[in-house]
Amino acid sequence: MRTIVTLLFIAVAIGLVSAAPATPTVKTGDIADHRRVKLVSARISERRGQNLEAQFALEKDPQNAVVVSVTFPAHSHTTHETTLMNIIRASVSWSGRDEARHEWRTARRVPVFSVPADARRSDEFEQWVFLKFESPAAEIPAE
Repeated sequence: MRTIVTLLFIAVAIGLVSAAPATPTVKTGDIADHRRVKLVSARISERRGQNLEAQFALEKDPQNAVVVSVTFPAHSHTTHETTLMNIIRASVSWSGRDEARHEWRTARRVPVFSVPADARRSDEFEQWVFLKFESPAAEIPAE
């Protein structure tokens, strides 16, 4: 009897694992057509959800012309989205007045990401890959 229960338990466990949705895996070949972007600025939106918003420029652009603007969801983040948000939050200084968090803040540490070439405004972050931190931003506004 004990053996039957054990085998039944194993069969159910295997069935649950095989029925679970697969997490998309990003492989090196999948990002061959990506472009590298660096964080320019971030803020907390004034909308009810207090979403994290971020602006990105091409990695080698000294003018920091914004090419991608994103808004992260206010809730139900995937682990990957949470990681990207935490990298952005850690790269920007949020000190100062509470109401100032809605103003665009320049990145103090500059994370570089690989993003799909067609990304302009995105809410699908599965294909985003963190690559490295660049040297600190050259111009840091005095607070």
